[in-house]
Amino acid sequence: MLHDLRIATRSLRRDKGFALAAAFVLALGIAAVTTQYAVVDGALLRGLTFNDSQRLVAVELASPADGLSSRVTEADFDDLRARQTSFVSLVGYLNITGANVVIQGTAQRRNTGYISTDFFRTLGVAPALGRDFTADDDRPGLDPVVILSHAMWQEDFAGSPNILGRTLRLNGRLATVVGVMPSGFVFPWAEKLWTPMHVEFPAHPRHERQLAVVSMIGRLKEGVDIATASAEIRTLAADLATRHPENRDYCLGRLRPLIETFAPTQLAQTLRLLMAFAVGVLLIACVNVALMQLARSAARGREYALRAALGASRLHLLRQLLTENLLLAALGAIPGVLLAQWGVDYIDRAIRQFSNSMPAWMRFSVDGSVLAIVVAAVVFATLLSGILPAAIVLRRDLATTLGTSGRGIAGSRSAWLSRGLVSAQIALTAILLVGATLQLRSIIRRSRLDHGYDTAGVYSARVGLMAAAYPTDAARIAFHEQFLRTLRTTPEIAAAALSDRYRMAVVEDAPVEIANAPGSHAKVFFERVTDGYFGALGQHLVEGRDFSANDSDVAQPVAIVNASFARRFFPGRSALGCSFRPLNANPAIAEPWRVVVGVVSDVRMPSPFDPRLDNGGYYVPFTATVPGDGSPHRAGLKFATIVLRPRTGASPESLEPVLRRVVGTIDPDTPIYYTGTPRSQLDGFLAQTRLTTGISMVVGVLAVCLAAAGLYGVTAYMVDRRQREFGIRFALGASRRQVLEPVLRQAASSVGIGLALGLPLAYAATAAAGAFLGDFLHGASALDPAVYLAVPALLTAVAFMASCIPARRAARVDPMIVLRAE
Repeated sequence: MLHDLRIATRSLRRDKGFALAAAFVLALGIAAVTTQYAVVDGALLRGLTFNDSQRLVAVELASPADGLSSRVTEADFDDLRARQTSFVSLVGYLNITGANVVIQGTAQRRNTGYISTDFFRTLGVAPALGRDFTADDDRPGLDPVVILSHAMWQEDFAGSPNILGRTLRLNGRLATVVGVMPSGFVFPWAEKLWTPMHVEFPAHPRHERQLAVVSMIGRLKEGVDIATASAEIRTLAADLATRHPENRDYCLGRLRPLIETFAPTQLAQTLRLLMAFAVGVLLIACVNVALMQLARSAARGREYALRAALGASRLHLLRQLLTENLLLAALGAIPGVLLAQWGVDYIDRAIRQFSNSMPAWMRFSVDGSVLAIVVAAVVFATLLSGILPAAIVLRRDLATTLGTSGRGIAGSRSAWLSRGLVSAQIALTAILLVGATLQLRSIIRRSRLDHGYDTAGVYSARVGLMAAAYPTDAARIAFHEQFLRTLRTTPEIAAAALSDRYRMAVVEDAPVEIANAPGSHAKVFFERVTDGYFGALGQHLVEGRDFSANDSDVAQPVAIVNASFARRFFPGRSALGCSFRPLNANPAIAEPWRVVVGVVSDVRMPSPFDPRLDNGGYYVPFTATVPGDGSPHRAGLKFATIVLRPRTGASPESLEPVLRRVVGTIDPDTPIYYTGTPRSQLDGFLAQTRLTTGISMVVGVLAVCLAAAGLYGVTAYMVDRRQREFGIRFALGASRRQVLEPVLRQAASSVGIGLALGLPLAYAATAAAGAFLGDFLHGASALDPAVYLAVPALLTAVAFMASCIPARRAARVDPMIVLRAE
């Protein structure tokens, strides 16, 4: 082996240009695979690090109709926890939640874990300082206790050794610190502190919509398998739906591995798709090096024949050729790993900035398992890029080669193989480029969605009124009314309103029934808004009136519908005076009929990820009970989104300090968060999709560059091999065009075959991806004509440019020089 390495090193040192080019090409392929595998490993393969984590499962209630998980209420959780027998413990937590925290006089919104008392014990972790929660800590009405993350302990309390027993204000109450978690522990998402769940979120009746959504984790008992536990949960879920009609749409109980909660199927499929893209780049890189080796082996034919004549066996020659490729792959792996380290660090940093980021404990890094993939990629590249050229060399009659005039191995078999490899490169590149371009068109569509108003012209923020400071509807309504009055009298603000729309991107939906149309149940979007909301957004009234401050369900249940709702349910007539009602989850509760008092222009109601095209929706007064409990009253929402329009000439962003000042004068303990224009909020939701699309496009561009390099190399090799032929043709009177055309025709045939193979495969691959990934195409077709015209045009243009340089060299062959050399 050492002998072969010395020979390989000497050979590559003689041919530095080839060695650098081949190592660079392989480095790109290895970097692509390594980077993407590190992401897949961090998100899907590394899993959870808790003791016996394979016994931890997510417990869900789901809809049999579409398989989507339900809104599990606190009451559902308490019911299931008390009746189950398959788990050592069944614990709950609220998913991606926050708390109003006041530290050293400054109100902040901090990521907070609202958990049941056995949460940490079920995971198998314990505080590094202090104690865990107990059942006595988790009762409604108590002052809360908290456990801090190690990071918050260091950042906000300077790592004070006297932290236990200290207090801070949490959601309007004085909270006592009872523990600090170990360094690096963050679970389930990106929490800074944890507190018992029921203190802030006691169990409410199931029909109420403003409920906390509980996620459940179970640790299986010894000897209980997933099938047995699943059967029990299915039985309990069905019984729950029978006893509580509000659960009738979510009667399917199921278990799944806990890791899938944080890396759901769609994310997993997206990451696997990107991994396939990266493997495609490595394949193209290997094909490129194989093409280089074919050209080089043709020139080294006499060397191989001489070695054979001096006693080297074919097996020895094969080993030597593969050793040379191994050395090339190893040389490529060094810059490849460095590129991958940079790429992984960039992705890890970028993804933490997303609105819907991955959990903080999912870290992407180049560790031992990733380096093992590098080794596997090196071996793969060695074999794939070296075995075909070596086979061509060793199948030749080396004795005959030694007796030739020094032109080496230039048989038709290697020429056909070279053209075939170029076609394979073009086919792979077409597949990657079609997929990446469809993703790009999808993200462009989402970015250019018509939202019906100027998303960059207003400012929005979120405010949360927690139970301790605002325990009643009346208290929350009083805050909102004072808040709006103060905002509307502030000189810098032209218009102000409140909505329950989440970050100006997500609204709820529910089925409705239209009066005089029995059985006309259809799901539509709805939003609670104050008077002045339509003016703040720039929506205009088509007919009827806006809400007034006096509108409420106590006086008269009313609604304003958008134009899409009116066209859908009241075609050919005015919607004013017509009635409809939402359908309560509990069929025993009859919701009030709402009279339509206005019709407004459309703004987009589905979220950027919602594939539904129907924009039909309605608006109700901000204090409406939707759905109620059968007794109309003015409801005060815990969470609200503020919408502000600045005075003419001012930027929306200039309103942030104004907004903070106003909130501070009303309640200094209440922070605002999720601040920014709706455009920035929507961009935050799309950022993760943009990153995956960007990775796909980088992969596609790499594939195009590598394919162009491969086509250039094959064409240049063919021109060098046929220089004598071209010289004789020129000597016999051939024109430059007659020499140029066969060279370009050969390149065109390779490209044509590659496209003929690649485009149908690209369609099949993208159609399959669209079936698995609901938002992969998002409004785009797997057979988008523009894409299937643009990709062949691009590859043809690139191939033409890559072929022109060697083709022009063929057309400039001097016949006298060629014939004199003969």
